[in-house]
Amino acid sequence: MKKGRNLFIVIFFTALTVVLTVVVVLAWEKILMMPFYSVIETYYPGEANSVSRWRMQQRFEHIFISTVVDVIVVTLLLRLVGRQQRELTASEERYRTIFEHANDGIVIVAAESHTIVEVNNKFCELFGCRPQELIGKDIGALTWGTDDGETGNQLSAFLDDNYCGDKEVSLKTSSGAFLPVAVSCSTLTMDKERLMVLIVRDWSIRKRLEAEKEEMQRQLFHNEKIAALGRVAAQVAHEVKNPLAGLLLYAMHLKSKLGGKLSESELALCDRIINSVNHLIGTTEQILSLARPVSLAPRPVDLNHVVRKVVHMLQPQINAYRIEEHLELPDTEVVALLDETSITSALINLTLNSIQAMPSGGRLTLKTSRSNGTSQLTIADTGCGMTPEQVEKVFEPFYTTKSQGLGLGMPYAQKVIEQHRGAIHIESRPDVGTQITIELPAEK
Repeated sequence: MKKGRNLFIVIFFTALTVVLTVVVVLAWEKILMMPFYSVIETYYPGEANSVSRWRMQQRFEHIFISTVVDVIVVTLLLRLVGRQQRELTASEERYRTIFEHANDGIVIVAAESHTIVEVNNKFCELFGCRPQELIGKDIGALTWGTDDGETGNQLSAFLDDNYCGDKEVSLKTSSGAFLPVAVSCSTLTMDKERLMVLIVRDWSIRKRLEAEKEEMQRQLFHNEKIAALGRVAAQVAHEVKNPLAGLLLYAMHLKSKLGGKLSESELALCDRIINSVNHLIGTTEQILSLARPVSLAPRPVDLNHVVRKVVHMLQPQINAYRIEEHLELPDTEVVALLDETSITSALINLTLNSIQAMPSGGRLTLKTSRSNGTSQLTIADTGCGMTPEQVEKVFEPFYTTKSQGLGLGMPYAQKVIEQHRGAIHIESRPDVGTQITIELPAEK
């Protein structure tokens, strides 16, 4: 296509030169020749100067015709070249703008030496440096990694394999952090030089969205389990709770009727029956409290007051386990929008778990504070702690590490706190202890 266009230009300007020569010759003969000859006759008169006049006339005629034709042709050529240069410059600026403002990083590499020839702004932004710091470097000198944690020159091997699909690797940025990216490669040849074009796409957003999707699926699965638990709880309420209440009444009535007729050991058996029935009723209440929706009536409540009330209610357990309690409560109120009844119940569950994690004694610390528009409560113990796997499962219903218990206290506490538009976080290390941090919306 380019050769054909060049041939057309040559033919066009050859024909134009011939036409212009004819036009200029006719103009010379019809308009300019006679006045010029008259001037020559005036300065070189007579027969003796005829040869000189003829030579001067011929030379001037040749110079005039060739000069005029050359000036016209060269002017047209310069205009054509200038227009093509402007088009080429505009095209180069357009593609340079597209190259620099692409949403993906672009790296142009010499195929033979793997030397970086050009990079765009996006790649420099991803890598965290300026173009001058990359151009001329070996692409393998940059640290690339893979999903299995290997680092080094994986990308150089990837180029040597002439693999032109997408490959997921990690790019070590100038700050030392690894950034997940997808790299695709294509080849091209320009002026007998073979180049490779790498398209580097930032996958950190995609990875975050995938993690959020997994978290949403996990939460959906958790909610489905809670919904299934609700259906079971409704059946339990109908089939178990009412008969248990009847059994409790019968046992208490029996004890009151036979109080003076039975020995102490036999009355103790009645008490065991009553305690067992109460334990079963408490178990069904735990299941029902997790399954049924929590009805909140939030109002401004001093979190310090709730903490003191919880510690007072659990004082017998604290004394029985020989726990050393520490309350780090500020002198000013830490007010939050709370439903006091439900949040108290949730804190009792969390604090009781901390107490039971220290069967041989330990230190229990409860601390409140307020920052960034939230009221915070920290419950820390020096108990047995949990492994990362246990921390991950601690909010699953019926998951427990205790020999006694249903594993419903933590899920119920999380449910109450989240319905308060709050958040709960757990940090734990085996044989070191556990710290629970609760964030609740502060009073506006």
